[in-house]
Amino acid sequence: MTPGGLAAGASARREWLALLVAGVLQTLGRVKPEQNRAFLRLCDQNGWLGTLSDHANGPRNWLAQVQTYIDDPRNHTDRIRYFHWLRHFVGVATVARHLDAYVEAFLGVERFEGAFAPADLFTTRGSRQFQFGGPDAPTLSPILGVGACFVLRELVRSAVVAREDVFPFCYAPVRRLRRFLEPLGWRDEGGPPAARSRSVHEFVAEHHDGDPTFGGAFDIPLLAFLDAHPEAVS
Repeated sequence: MTPGGLAAGASARREWLALLVAGVLQTLGRVKPEQNRAFLRLCDQNGWLGTLSDHANGPRNWLAQVQTYIDDPRNHTDRIRYFHWLRHFVGVATVARHLDAYVEAFLGVERFEGAFAPADLFTTRGSRQFQFGGPDAPTLSPILGVGACFVLRELVRSAVVAREDVFPFCYAPVRRLRRFLEPLGWRDEGGPPAARSRSVHEFVAEHHDGDPTFGGAFDIPLLAFLDAHPEAVS
């Protein structure tokens, strides 16, 4: 991730867009991380990320390219490869249309006054941090879902965001992580992803003698353990 935001040009725009699209994909149920990565590779190979990052007609042109992909003879079977992912067009198109505003908000986190609150970042139109001007875009909360925590984690890991009060919100509370932690004593009290993430952070801090962020990796070591030991999730 490029800390300089969009100033670095088309390459930086694709980086930011890829991050946010990856965040959107976290909302897909019963999908393995490698499947999401494969879809992002498809987007990159087909030039879709470059198309989407166009200021003016990105989403419209991307839809035309996707229609061409769907019409490809190789998809003339009983299934369309990655259609499950492509159904998230509205969220992806919204992210692409308002990319500049969203990036401006993320880059402004370090200047937030007072304690960090995820709602101030993901719902800029009602944010106390931007009440006197700033990025103006539709709320990201329903678009990203648990992916909001994924995006914050990657921004912290890339040193784009360095505030320690962001750390508790960097554990994406995906279903398999919740199912793993519950038998260990963690209580899933529901609520928005940010609240669940903070709950996971507090649980790990209480039961882990070392750094609860695992050296800034957050939930990655836990998910890696689950990848290696799928039987750990009942």
